[in-house]
Amino acid sequence: MRVYVAPHVAVFSIDAPQFETFVNLKPGTYNALVQAWDDCGGIAKAAMKVIVSATGGVTVYSPANHSAAAFPLRFVVGAGSPACARGVSEIRIYTAPGVEAYAGQANHVDVALTLAPAIYHAVVQARDYCGGVFTVPITATVRPPTPSPTASQTPPHGNGKEFQFFAGIIQEGCCYLRPSSDCLNMYLMQGL
Repeated sequence: MRVYVAPHVAVFSIDAPQFETFVNLKPGTYNALVQAWDDCGGIAKAAMKVIVSATGGVTVYSPANHSAAAFPLRFVVGAGSPACARGVSEIRIYTAPGVEAYAGQANHVDVALTLAPAIYHAVVQARDYCGGVFTVPITATVRPPTPSPTASQTPPHGNGKEFQFFAGIIQEGCCYLRPSSDCLNMYLMQGL
């Protein structure tokens, strides 16, 4: 699969049936195109408009606010601080006041938190090297894990002639990583 942000300008390529990635982009509007090829010469394309803003802060791509999610609860977060030359130093996730569930020294994170089934009023916090703090509240319900499907419950996977492609972005725009670039979190899946 390949991600283009302009004609003949690829920003990401991978030989895999699915992927998730952060792509650095400068602030602006892009008419992105995701293209996938199957082993029989078939091609699938998905176009999407992407707006990358030049403002700083923290962006939570997953979970969506006021969503219900299966166990474990997955957080996908990006952050940036254009006013601080060194950028973001860490991202923390609090599942309740004073209850830190995750801390990492990066400007983006993709982590699955093992939380008991409940409603969580979480806060995602990013700190930069200049003392700036950005926060986003997220309310999410964690459902109990579901049992694995039996063979009779598993849907068919196609007959080798079908080609399905699903592409999307969690949110238009993205988190600002540094003054000259930005990031876009794409969730893409190719099913055969």
